[in-house]
Amino acid sequence: MRTGIYSLFFLFLFSFSSCRYSELDEDYNELFDMIESSETTTHAISFDTMKAVNTQDISPNCTTEDLYGIQVYFKPNLQESEYKPYAYGLFNDTQDLQIKLLENYLYKVVCTRIVNGVEKVAHDAESNAYWNPFITLTATPLNNKFQYSTKAEMKDLGKSQTMLIDENNQHKLYNTPNVDRYYGELNDFQPSWAETTITLKLNRVACDVLFVLEGDDADAQFKIWIDGTPIPYSPQIEQGYIIVRNVITLPEDRTQKHLWYDTEYKKTLNTVLSWQSDQQEERNYSENKIYSHKQENNIIFYAY
Repeated sequence: MRTGIYSLFFLFLFSFSSCRYSELDEDYNELFDMIESSETTTHAISFDTMKAVNTQDISPNCTTEDLYGIQVYFKPNLQESEYKPYAYGLFNDTQDLQIKLLENYLYKVVCTRIVNGVEKVAHDAESNAYWNPFITLTATPLNNKFQYSTKAEMKDLGKSQTMLIDENNQHKLYNTPNVDRYYGELNDFQPSWAETTITLKLNRVACDVLFVLEGDDADAQFKIWIDGTPIPYSPQIEQGYIIVRNVITLPEDRTQKHLWYDTEYKKTLNTVLSWQSDQQEERNYSENKIYSHKQENNIIFYAY
């Protein structure tokens, strides 16, 4: 199976342009004063996005339907210091992102992208604010700009939990949501006039799952479950077989979170198939399969 890497280049300008006070937390004037009175540098950030060539219905290119949550941390350039929140933002337009970075500080940048997240992730229609994984102190507005804060933080960008709309039109958290997703981190970046471009690698943290059902019961009704996902799928058999394709975000390893966005990461999930024939018989089959977000499909075969 062929694999490939599509590179997405989104320009992040770290500029001298003035920040309006309204963009900063009113209760933290010190950060505003530091930014206004200190030297800043201008940089561009490019994203390398790992992508499977055979994934047909997921665009490797940025669209205004994709959501990007970005959290920036900073710390003094000292080995013993710890990172603290600096700025965060939720974007679906990545063409003109601007942020000020202070010199003589180190930065950590965390980003997650959810494909078609504008529609799929639960949000409040009036405020246009989105829930997990983009929450801070509450839902985060989609306003395509950074908010400077040492208190509010998008701390769930590295978690698989995503809030979707369930079958009852209610907001519900899922550990294995059926969304395509990418994640990446950049650690210990120091602004410099000499180095004007930095690269943040986004690895896919989702996988493609194909259910292949084959049999001779044309009237059978099917339901397929995957642990932690939303409502089951109810495919209809045609011509003796059916192929059901789904994309899911893999649950992170909570003991070793850095493995989640490693290209070799694997996760064992339970899948259940049930069907009911016209005689009202119901049978259930369950299998444990290993899914990975390497550049390959995961095929599960059921004969009935």
